[in-house]
Amino acid sequence: MRRNRVFKCISIGLSIFMLGSSLSGCGKGDRDETSDDSNGNETVASETTAAAVSATDILIDTIEIDQSSDYLFNPEEIMYLSGVKVSSDNAGVKYSLYDMDEDSVSELLVSVNDEVGVYMYDEAMNAAKKTDAFDEKLDDISSDSEVVWVDETQWADGSIYGVAAQTGDPGVKSDFYLSSNYDYLTEQKVSTQGDSVSLIDERDSVSEKKSEMFSDRDKYQGEDIERIRDIYDIATNWDKREEEGITPVKKYLGAIDNVSSISELSDYISNPEVDPFCIFLNFETSLNLSDTSHWIVKITSDDFSVLPRTYHTLPDFVEEERFSFDVVARDVLEKAGYSLNDIDTILDDCYDVENSLLDVAWIDEEEDESDSDELLEYLPVDTFVTKCENFPIDSLFEAYGISNGDVTVEYPEYLRTLDSMFVEENLTKLKNYCLAHTAFTASEYLDLDTANAYKNYLVPDATYLDASEYEDLYTEDELNESYFNKYTDSRGIMGVATENAYMTYFVDDEAKDDLTVLAYEIRDTFRDILSNEEWMSDAGKQAAIEKLDNMEFSILKPDKFIDSSYLSVDKDASYLDAYASLVVNTRKHNGELVGQERVKGDWRYDIRSEVTTTVNNCFYYGAFNQFFILDGFISDNTYRTDMTKEEKLATIGEVIGHELTHGFDPLGIQYDKDGNMVVTEDNPYGWMPEEDYNAFQERAGRLSDYFSSITPFPYNRCDGSLYSGEASADIAGMSIGLKIADKEENFDYDLYFRTHSKLWVKQTTLLVEQGDIFNEHPLGYLRINVTCQQFEEFYKTYDIKEGDLMYLAPENRINIW
Repeated sequence: MRRNRVFKCISIGLSIFMLGSSLSGCGKGDRDETSDDSNGNETVASETTAAAVSATDILIDTIEIDQSSDYLFNPEEIMYLSGVKVSSDNAGVKYSLYDMDEDSVSELLVSVNDEVGVYMYDEAMNAAKKTDAFDEKLDDISSDSEVVWVDETQWADGSIYGVAAQTGDPGVKSDFYLSSNYDYLTEQKVSTQGDSVSLIDERDSVSEKKSEMFSDRDKYQGEDIERIRDIYDIATNWDKREEEGITPVKKYLGAIDNVSSISELSDYISNPEVDPFCIFLNFETSLNLSDTSHWIVKITSDDFSVLPRTYHTLPDFVEEERFSFDVVARDVLEKAGYSLNDIDTILDDCYDVENSLLDVAWIDEEEDESDSDELLEYLPVDTFVTKCENFPIDSLFEAYGISNGDVTVEYPEYLRTLDSMFVEENLTKLKNYCLAHTAFTASEYLDLDTANAYKNYLVPDATYLDASEYEDLYTEDELNESYFNKYTDSRGIMGVATENAYMTYFVDDEAKDDLTVLAYEIRDTFRDILSNEEWMSDAGKQAAIEKLDNMEFSILKPDKFIDSSYLSVDKDASYLDAYASLVVNTRKHNGELVGQERVKGDWRYDIRSEVTTTVNNCFYYGAFNQFFILDGFISDNTYRTDMTKEEKLATIGEVIGHELTHGFDPLGIQYDKDGNMVVTEDNPYGWMPEEDYNAFQERAGRLSDYFSSITPFPYNRCDGSLYSGEASADIAGMSIGLKIADKEENFDYDLYFRTHSKLWVKQTTLLVEQGDIFNEHPLGYLRINVTCQQFEEFYKTYDIKEGDLMYLAPENRINIW
């Protein structure tokens, strides 16, 4: 299968965020240089003042940038880097980019003491060349409020490949991020305009470990890994699949054909042994966010031949999106012996039923959807089943083990429509819906020719799509590889056995114990911070500490694994039958959880795929009041048991502190100590007193203003309102780490800060950064520089004083916690 790698291009006409800051920007100041002493340790040299320059010195005929690597800079990057080069360390010089001739390549504007020169991209020279072609427009453009200027008082975005080569090492007093990571940022790691490489991603691949675990059958044994291998072995037994051909699906289709009344159809869909595939809806085991004490079930719409979003927002594309479903279902039905006329009728009826259900499987934002609909409430099972007069929801619940607990519905009118359709006069259409969906679902679990149905159809048809894209049919080896990836990379309900095996073989108990100790030390330190927080009321402190003390920490792996026996299959079964048993057993596994108490601190990686330990993440989960450190995040650069205390606090410790404090920000206050959502229209501040909320927001607002004063590159000023939540958490993480450091004897602050600077270091491209600036996380270089700026320990460590670019006046420093 081919994958298209799509990168979001940021156009020249990006919205401009206007400067709205009451704080100074990155503070114009002196640069410093570093050198090695006789012992090889880096020392800070004496300060050097940025030299005043003349227009003659700067506005030269051609600006040539360092292009000595294998990376091919595009014209836009060359113009940008030319601006970085001429403005770096030159007082009074600023630059901007503006597409003056509208050829999709920006011209470079360079201003030296208010004298402006314009440069065009010269293809022959592959450089920025001075031009007078726009002199008549210059005054208008220079004064245009949409022209975003960048000068030497702003840090250059060192993450963008090429920047470091143009600026040289600015020294830690001027740009801590770029200087402390200079070697990493200058050595080429990216290859194309869409690439991004970071130290945090340099890890032993989880996929590689899973591959080894799955493939080495002598070294890695046990029930969990054997269950996954059994499924894979059935899938890749092509001799058996070819011999069986279309036969495995015939019994499922035949059972539908044998239905002769609506009562029998109700019995059919309520019997998992004969109908594992088509029950007209889906079940989702979930939580009532207002009361997370027990697991509930949410009824959602079925899987259709077209996405509800497409059906409602892009109606002209419905037929095109249904095309693959149509081709595949026809192929299976024809091979199963249905006539072409019958197949036409089956699919027409299927789409009629789908359309009726799709009409109500969507909430239009412009429609007045009543919040008082009883089906949106959480009704007990025995009450809920009385809401359907025709559709056998009671029998379905019984078949999948849902006997108590609460039920809600994603789209109330969906269930009502389905219930009204389930009458005798619609029997044929409902049966044909089941036939079409069962045929389509079965196709990839049969013989090779059927698995290739869609490609078989496209190859001779060069008029519909580019047939050359599909000229090669899937081979057994290609499908075997896809099955390998499918069953080793599964997460959530289908991934439990793989996760259990991975945690058994690869998650280090020593690391789990060590990280648990560190996490509790960070929690206890944050408790001290809360107890002494000047801006919090006594009531706010009490509520916050109560929540903190009730927070659960789930680190690397649970003490008890989830039983994966529901993933066991009959080794002699056909691939389709094996898949059918997985569908049924996973539904039953989820259904039996409904109504059960949510155990405090339970690690439900079967229900919540995002807490699977192989995910590359650490995060706070508000609905559980639970903090997760996942093994997928662990690498040599984020945590090792042999790290010093300084290194642990600067890396994984910073992340733990960051995520933990999210439980106490404007989003975190929505959830109480038990994970219940307590924010309502009448109580918009959750458990936090209003006065405390306002005090928090005042501090966050100052931080937002500061970020809004920063201009990473032309066309884009930072929008601080996007960053204040994540930036506050970054600063909180360092605040906690430095409180711990204060208690440590002979703490090495230089090692701490330099290690921390590598946490968010990455090498990327202008294109990527122009997109990432709209993420809620600040750009990597700002996460390091702005965070360090808030702490006196940083200034003392590097002797940073007023006039240095890293200096921020004490009255402008913001530390919420």
